[in-house]
Amino acid sequence: MKKILILSYFFSPCNITASNRVTGFAKNLNLFGIFPIIITRNWDITIKIPEDVLKSSGKKIRHEIYETHEVYYLPYKSSLRDRVFLDANNSIFKKYLSKFLTILITLSELISNRFIPFANLYSFSKDFLKKNNDINLILTSGNPFIQFKFCYLLSKQTGIPWIADYRDAWTTNKMASNINGINKILYFIQRNFERKWCSSALFYISVSDNYVQSINKLLNIKGYTILNGYETKFETNEFSNSDDFNIVYNGTLYYNQPIEDILEIIIEYNKIASNNKIHIHFLGLGFDSKQKERVEKKMIGHEKFLHITSWLPKKEIIELQKNADLLLMISYTGFKGIPSSKLYEYVGMQKNILLYPNDQDIIEDILTKTKLGTICDNKNELIESLNSLISRKKLNKINIKNKLGMIDFYSRTKQTEILAQHINNIIN
Repeated sequence: MKKILILSYFFSPCNITASNRVTGFAKNLNLFGIFPIIITRNWDITIKIPEDVLKSSGKKIRHEIYETHEVYYLPYKSSLRDRVFLDANNSIFKKYLSKFLTILITLSELISNRFIPFANLYSFSKDFLKKNNDINLILTSGNPFIQFKFCYLLSKQTGIPWIADYRDAWTTNKMASNINGINKILYFIQRNFERKWCSSALFYISVSDNYVQSINKLLNIKGYTILNGYETKFETNEFSNSDDFNIVYNGTLYYNQPIEDILEIIIEYNKIASNNKIHIHFLGLGFDSKQKERVEKKMIGHEKFLHITSWLPKKEIIELQKNADLLLMISYTGFKGIPSSKLYEYVGMQKNILLYPNDQDIIEDILTKTKLGTICDNKNELIESLNSLISRKKLNKINIKNKLGMIDFYSRTKQTEILAQHINNIIN
């Protein structure tokens, strides 16, 4: 069996979405003749707010062995910047100091590992490879994107080829390039280092065709699309037993996602509906206080139809999604190729999924192929679609005609199989 060393800052039991992709690789690669060894940071803390990621965790190396993979959990110690940020409270001075340190560290980490709080992922991997000469390949998943530097150096030192996994786009991300001032200078500096490090990779993978094409223009090496995928497929009823109509949105929001449009429609519908009111549930939106306030402000006077939770255990999220009448996808205005991990989890639920507005890209493509999607280009179509779904629920008309084969294609197991095929073709 071939062996692959995977460096990943995020990994189970880290309970945020970023850990799911590599965790899926770790659990499934062995099915296709590849045994993964993961090197990650310690995750003895539960992430309930974004700042929790920055907290120190673990005091010694922990090695866990499974039938499918091995994991080395390394101690993590918060950097000075992180400690200043965590202690900032409402101090304007500390907040500006934290921003200054962020810029300083972003520059320094490009040429030195000294100020990288998880640099032990690199040093441990370097020692590991000296002691183990049976590793066929190295892979890392960004972000943090500085891990690409780690693999560039490891490959250069050992001659072992490596793969760059772009869980997100780095400098080819249109959101990242739309900046000014000192951040614009940092962007161009990082872009040069990205080209230097990642063009040395055997190949790269990313989460959408759009991302792969954009990255190819920078690196000019072969890239493949490996979708995030869902972990489990559920057999669920199309509609819930509730008299009301329940819409569920999982995760946080961004300002270029027009959630206000659907909130306005919910408010107007509930004003005239005598029963079967629409309730909207935002699972985990409390994780981001600014987006939570944005939604709450829009729903002033209609709070009884709004339900926002903070962090929830995975089992509770699954149950709430199972009992939804509709799962909501809000695309990013002006951007393509951003599927969002929640999309695949929704597909695994095999429920109605509403896309608004139409991204005319990967989300539309997946919802069309699985026949799970209700896709709306404008507010009028959104109103008509919601009325149709609510009427169907009242009449108990179930009308999802899935292509089960296509749904299975979007599982993590299938996507890992595609990755394994690329690896095996090259190693063989």
